[in-house]
Amino acid sequence: MTQTANRPATPPPGASRLVDALSQVAPPILPVSRERLLSILRGGQAMNDRLQAAMMMDPGMALALFQALHRRSPRACASITDLSHAVSLLGHRVLQDLLEAPETPTDSASDQARRALHLHYAAAAQAAALGQR
Repeated sequence: MTQTANRPATPPPGASRLVDALSQVAPPILPVSRERLLSILRGGQAMNDRLQAAMMMDPGMALALFQALHRRSPRACASITDLSHAVSLLGHRVLQDLLEAPETPTDSASDQARRALHLHYAAAAQAAALGQR
């Protein structure tokens, strides 16, 4: 892949399909992250910087937050400066709903593919979380 001074490098032909497929998958949120974030939210003193610190340990949670914000307000995503900012735009109630939403597996072929991608996200999130310790 070459890059000229005027044009950025283009992704490989299959990458666009992979990016599209991954954007359709709800990323996994590690159980420990889910518990920590819900504890902060339910504790009555949910400061966005405490929420951000907890989310920084779980890439899947951060991605889920950005996906939720993008679904609600696609234009807002362009101005996000950090996770705390994203939480303030999305709101604590929506974040809590995201954390409390159950996962509903199904058996169709496309859902099996989504589950496979979900497992890859989970493995990456766990590896990142373990690397932070």
